[in-house]
Amino acid sequence: MQNPIVKKEFTVSKWEDCYYVIDKTKKLPVLKVGRFVGLLLLLCNGKNDVENIILTMSKCTRDNNLELKKKVIDTMESLQLFIEDASEQRNFSAESNLVEELSTIAENYLEFRKDYPLYIDFYLSNKCTRNCIYCFSGSQSKNESYATNNFLSVERFKEISYEAQNLGTKTFIFTGGEPMLNPYIFDYIHIARLSGISVKTSTKMKLSQAFTKKLLDAGLSSLQVSIDSANSEIEDFLVGTIGVLPELVQTAENALHVGIPLSVRCVITKYNADEIGDLLIFLHEREMFNVSFSFWGESCETKVGNFGASIDQVQRLNSVIEEFRITHPKMQIQYNFSYLDILTEEKSNINAKNYLRRPICMASVNGMKVRSDGKVMFCDQVQYCDELIVGNLHTEGIQEVWKSLEMMRWLSPSREGFQKTLCYSCADFECCYRHRCHKDTIIKYGTLFARNVYCNMIADLFPMLSVKKMTLYP
Repeated sequence: MQNPIVKKEFTVSKWEDCYYVIDKTKKLPVLKVGRFVGLLLLLCNGKNDVENIILTMSKCTRDNNLELKKKVIDTMESLQLFIEDASEQRNFSAESNLVEELSTIAENYLEFRKDYPLYIDFYLSNKCTRNCIYCFSGSQSKNESYATNNFLSVERFKEISYEAQNLGTKTFIFTGGEPMLNPYIFDYIHIARLSGISVKTSTKMKLSQAFTKKLLDAGLSSLQVSIDSANSEIEDFLVGTIGVLPELVQTAENALHVGIPLSVRCVITKYNADEIGDLLIFLHEREMFNVSFSFWGESCETKVGNFGASIDQVQRLNSVIEEFRITHPKMQIQYNFSYLDILTEEKSNINAKNYLRRPICMASVNGMKVRSDGKVMFCDQVQYCDELIVGNLHTEGIQEVWKSLEMMRWLSPSREGFQKTLCYSCADFECCYRHRCHKDTIIKYGTLFARNVYCNMIADLFPMLSVKKMTLYP
């Protein structure tokens, strides 16, 4: 085959560093191929001969010339289903900008990671005064007298803050559970501010004006109060506490009164999605102009039940938010309009499209997550999985954990844990891993070591293919 070209019934596309072969006749589903095969197919445009293809491929591989030549020829032999010689096609067209993209092909995911965490989330407590049905962290309900004994001591927190200052970390975020249940929260805020670090926190507690003033005096940069509905019955149901709405409103008003920058956060579920317009009016009337929305998502710690809003609800909500932004320009609303697209595809079970749209996992890329016992989590969406614990700030420093072997194990993993899965022999393992969601994997399979939830590999679609055919993914 002198000048190979992809057959007319197929097209090859690159999406977010992954490559797909699409059958225009729709006889075959979308096929995901490895990076090497994807590049090779894109270079098979009828204009490049085999020697030119080998020369171009040499710019993005470490193989020596002899190894690469054999690899290209062997791979082309295995791709007879998809390619043919250009002489067999009278007309052909192909993507011509491929070579210009080659300089970015080998870009390493870890190059995006910072040399130190830009921010640190501290889970000051795993206890809470509420019992929210959607709690992702598995916080345990407890009265206000609870005091944690497992978090970092004040002296140890001073050492951590000093290191963070020297590293260049900009922000500490205190969360939980309910962070206000930690009796040393004022000390932690004051220590961080003395180190020049901004401190943000959130609450669902009733805080007096004196308490909020003490937070301000300690140096708190901003406070987030969670309010999910202006309807008292809905709010009580979602939070699992009777009479909570007036308490949360009082906390927010007290924060505004003493001068703490305030934001309101709302989790959208099927129970409150139709009431969001009323909530926005409710907040606007009280001059609470900064509000952020997040859609409920299943977590490892969520109580039993599916609380997600329906497609119809989200469609209506998109219109409500868009109109409210126009009619109330003072409101600063953070809202994900693209969630509707993702939800529509999930409900339609279009796995190939879901696979293409997966976001890159950002666990431990920009920030560090510290559990209420001082241990560092690789991903805070999976808080109680010991396998994902990568360090302990009681005995280790920030940078020691940030660059530890345990951290690297999850950022750039070995295949060894996947020996009993198809992932073990998949040449696209590294690229695919960047998009893996540990939370989704555990929820679906009960283990971290399973194939990606949205995996669309040809071996699963066509189990009758022999192992030899897996050379599609050298």
